[in-house]
Amino acid sequence: MPGMTPEQVGRLKDIVSRNLTNLIKAMKWSQAAFARETGTTEPTLSNYLKGDDDEGKGRLPLFEYMVGLCMNEEFKARGLDLTLDLLISERFDPEALIQKRYNHPAASRKEVKHGDFLGNYLCYFFDQSKPVHNQDHKLNRELRYGVVSVFDAYESLTGDVSVKAIAAFFKEENVETAFELKRTLDSIFNYNAEEANLNSRNMAIEEAFKIDNVSAYEGAVTFSDHHTFINVQSNAHGDNALIILYSPQKKVDSDYIGGIGSVASIARGRTHMPTAQKIILSKYELKCTREIIAEKLGMSAAEIAQEHESEAICEFCRKLYLDQEYSMHFDEADKAALVRRRLDQLVKNYIEKNICCVGSVTEDEDMAVFKLIERYKD
Repeated sequence: MPGMTPEQVGRLKDIVSRNLTNLIKAMKWSQAAFARETGTTEPTLSNYLKGDDDEGKGRLPLFEYMVGLCMNEEFKARGLDLTLDLLISERFDPEALIQKRYNHPAASRKEVKHGDFLGNYLCYFFDQSKPVHNQDHKLNRELRYGVVSVFDAYESLTGDVSVKAIAAFFKEENVETAFELKRTLDSIFNYNAEEANLNSRNMAIEEAFKIDNVSAYEGAVTFSDHHTFINVQSNAHGDNALIILYSPQKKVDSDYIGGIGSVASIARGRTHMPTAQKIILSKYELKCTREIIAEKLGMSAAEIAQEHESEAICEFCRKLYLDQEYSMHFDEADKAALVRRRLDQLVKNYIEKNICCVGSVTEDEDMAVFKLIERYKD
């Protein structure tokens, strides 16, 4: 490493080794899990953790690996906004950063489960009725609306209470119909709030969705530790829609008012090209411009020039395996990991650009939409 003495290199190895060890402890992962989640092998990670050992087996992590740590979504979700400066700093304290995140006002939010989620939601999403072959369409898509009612239902055969969902989706010209349906459903929930028998309420909900020229979607809501799944289908449309809310949260001592998630849909006529996009669910009508809502629904566009990709991959492999001055810095496991990561990114880019829109959602995006609903709720 030009410009550094062996003593400086050894000191840097020890610092990075300690920081990686503390990062693993802060994430509460095993070394195997940390290696898997950060795109390297366990033996390679083990060498990174040895520091400036007497046997000379300790190694500094690759630059690309360190950059990958800084971009890791799992770390960001824990409040670890890593930088290269932090990773080589003697003052890096991942436990303190995580604790700081949990002590932040945003941490006064708690996860939404079952009873918190019951109610009626307006949906905001893009019109995906026409086939597209690239991401640029999002600038010209019309905003569409939907209504989802989430309610508990008594299962007489098992004695369990399940969480059901009924949904309807409307074109822009039917937006007032959507808002009127939402108001009707809210009145049904309010009127039956103290009623022990859920059957009459649920029958009223189902009846409210019987609107001329509207075919309702029906299904169920399930929960995992970090996700809420609304899975509904319509026989009339031959369509299945799966709405996924990633770590939906609410403020302590307040109602859940909504957030942002992704929705995937497959219907007759476009089964070869399913749609996937973002969707906003809100218990309130949003009194803001369409541009503000559409900005939150924006999806990633993969920048990829396919005519150059094969040439770039070949040049990368040639340099990695045939250029001795370059290849000598990597062992076989590192080389395999670098090629795998390059190919994984290429495949991901092709999927995003040519197959479907990618609507992945982060906790920060959910927080931004939560604040949007609070600000513009009617």
